[in-house]
Amino acid sequence: MQAKDRGFRLVRTHSLILFSLAAGFALLPGAASVGALTFTVDATKDLPDSAPGDGLCATEAGTCTLRAAIEEANALAGADVVELPSGRFRLLEGTLTISAELTVTGVSLTRTAIQGNRQERVFAIAPGVSVALAEMTVRSGGGEDGAGIYNQGSLSLTGVRLMRHVADDFSGGALYNANHAVLENVVLLGNTALFGAAIYNAGVLELRDVRVQRNRHTVDGGGAGLFNSSLGQATIERSSFIKNQARVGLGGGAIYNNGLVEVSNSTISRNRARISTGGALVTDVNGVTTLSNVTLVRNQARFVSGGIANFGVTFVHNSIIAENFNNRVRDINCGGDAAVTSVGYNLDSGAVCSFNGPGDLTNQKPYSRTERLNGGVTPSRELMLKSAAIDAGDPDDCPATDQRGAPRPADGNNDATARCDIGAYELQP
Repeated sequence: MQAKDRGFRLVRTHSLILFSLAAGFALLPGAASVGALTFTVDATKDLPDSAPGDGLCATEAGTCTLRAAIEEANALAGADVVELPSGRFRLLEGTLTISAELTVTGVSLTRTAIQGNRQERVFAIAPGVSVALAEMTVRSGGGEDGAGIYNQGSLSLTGVRLMRHVADDFSGGALYNANHAVLENVVLLGNTALFGAAIYNAGVLELRDVRVQRNRHTVDGGGAGLFNSSLGQATIERSSFIKNQARVGLGGGAIYNNGLVEVSNSTISRNRARISTGGALVTDVNGVTTLSNVTLVRNQARFVSGGIANFGVTFVHNSIIAENFNNRVRDINCGGDAAVTSVGYNLDSGAVCSFNGPGDLTNQKPYSRTERLNGGVTPSRELMLKSAAIDAGDPDDCPATDQRGAPRPADGNNDATARCDIGAYELQP
């Protein structure tokens, strides 16, 4: 990055030198073309490129396929772009490996679909590579870690749906992140794996406006929505974990954390650890979990706690932890070898969490409705007018918006004083 105080003359001199060098290299025989190219795919068949590196996306049949475009981009310098039309792109020739900077864009997640062969992963991102995928569905990968996407580079997903990937004896059904991944406006639906049915994270993970729903891990696994390893750092904002299911094993119907996880303005609801612990969340011995402005309700487990099973460090602030079931007993919201730490202004529908921070409420019902979009990108649970969470949140530490993007604080109880609500939803006056 050039320093801001460089003079025009110095910048101009450097530019002339770089231009001369670039022009000289361009004249060398056999030099690859420099700069970004855009390849427009015009065929859904899975055929290879006829001559990777010639700057043309062309199969032997003269068409531009998804595989041919990626192979051409891998052979060229520069940040290339692949544009996909509407249609279903069925992969018959195995994994699409991306080894150069690339953006792949479809029409929308309902109109552009890339479908794996159920035996191999769909995408593999090489180390040190920046890749962006947008406006598409990626589905039906299988048989390996990261059956949908295995990422060792820097990955951005925007407007993408990852669904029905199966990695029965492996990790990361939809996504295995070993480096850096940013997911925005993404849906992870109906994926299966041993650890991390939706996501296995061993790097830096950022989720914003992400819906993680109906994913389930196989026997003896853990973390149906997210398995965050001891190497993982995950930040989750304005997202929803709904109806994910862990079975026998480590537990964590929504999240299993053995690293660092921060969740804010998010809903964790109706997840289940069928024959295990932590219907919503397990924080393992090396894990540190922070929940802030979270609604964690109606989750179920067989052992320890239907809500939070804490064996490491879990901080809870301005959050609803309520109506979770442990072995069919209601309001068992916390459990484990270590106490959950309240930072204040939490609502507990029972008293098991032993919240005793400033503004904490115990034995109070949240009175929240079932999950709906409620005007947002991800499902949230609307508060009823009789909820004790309304205008009972932290008056000094309130985010500017709630999970839906609605303004905070608001005067939800119409007492002429605007104050933050507890949980992910801010009732508007």
